[in-house]
Amino acid sequence: MGHALPRRGGAVTDAATPMRERIRIVGHRGAAGIAPENTLPSFEAAWAAGVAWVETDVRLTRDAVPVLMHDTTLDRTTTGQGAVSALTWDELRRLDAGVRFAPKFAGTRVPRLADLLAAAAGRSGVLIELKAEAERADLLVQRVLAAVEAARATASVRLISFEPELLERVTGATPDAALPTGLIASTAAGLVETARRLGCDAIHPRLTALSPELVAAARATGLRVNAWTANTPEQVRQAIALGVDEITTDFPALARQVIEPAG
Repeated sequence: MGHALPRRGGAVTDAATPMRERIRIVGHRGAAGIAPENTLPSFEAAWAAGVAWVETDVRLTRDAVPVLMHDTTLDRTTTGQGAVSALTWDELRRLDAGVRFAPKFAGTRVPRLADLLAAAAGRSGVLIELKAEAERADLLVQRVLAAVEAARATASVRLISFEPELLERVTGATPDAALPTGLIASTAAGLVETARRLGCDAIHPRLTALSPELVAAARATGLRVNAWTANTPEQVRQAIALGVDEITTDFPALARQVIEPAG
């Protein structure tokens, strides 16, 4: 059964709400601490832990298929080499995206965004991180929006990025029905102001950038706060204490164990 998702521009849940309902867990690249990141086994592990959202990274293949890959190159997470953008989807889908993580995941493939959206239907929302595409930014946005529309997933996604220009392109491409967006940042400097200018629904600060002042400023402007990446019980408790709305983690089951007793 799916989890209730925040509505665009909606009010933050009341402080009297139990902690396990008020703070939503986001599976970072699925459950990247226990399974190969950005693969279906990783997302399955996140869903098994009861996440409200899964987060993923999207890049384009040479023939402009949106695929789930964090790095610009294939070397770290797959048996391939070189740039993701240098391979067609037919070439990329033949690579092994699991064996480098652990032998038991051998044979795991790189998914397309369409594969994740289909698998996530009715199970969680999807945070789609748009990775920088210097020469194909418009095409990236177009193909991601097309995949979301084809999957009828507009009510259960948020498009996020470190790149303000990409978020501006999202808004420009959907002026009448803009999808929720979120600005990611490693520091707090100018984060709330930039997110407001872009018309974002959320900010996604690194955990080390969090402060009571940042959370208060976000609250004052109706922005949700998603902290990344909280991977230890201490880090999860820190995020809880600062009053965030969402906690992104590589270990969703661990985060749930910490959050639920606090409720």
